[in-house]
Amino acid sequence: MRYATEGPFCPVASFEKYLQHLNPQNEFLFQRPKKNTTADSDVWYDNMVVGERYLGDMMKNISKQAGLSQQYTNHSIRATAVTILDKSGFQARHIMSVSGHRSESSIRSYSKTDEATKKRISETLTSATAGTSGSDFPAMIYDPQQITEPALAAT
Repeated sequence: MRYATEGPFCPVASFEKYLQHLNPQNEFLFQRPKKNTTADSDVWYDNMVVGERYLGDMMKNISKQAGLSQQYTNHSIRATAVTILDKSGFQARHIMSVSGHRSESSIRSYSKTDEATKKRISETLTSATAGTSGSDFPAMIYDPQQITEPALAAT
């Protein structure tokens, strides 16, 4: 996720803007925001490090201050990102490279079958059986006893 995109939500441009307004007297990346600052101020952050608890509660506080319908957490943002990438067809190993997950099984826990997918499954099964006469339909059902050993390995 280190690639520039066009528009106001470009992660690279946002990060560069963040770096431009850090307090030069503080060597740490995560600095405490000043209470009273304006967009045209050169420095937006105090000469203090942001604590672990502050970082952990960051999304919850942003949700509350923005008056959102629910409180989001750092984890809910991570879960949303994983879900979006999964639904967009990215492979689990690629998602893991940006999410920090260590195993594919942890990625799978975010993958839920949504209503649109369930509808597509239903339509696919319906169209596979549509227009078949009663005598043709049973031939479409797999008979495990008719499958040979190599065919089982292929499925």
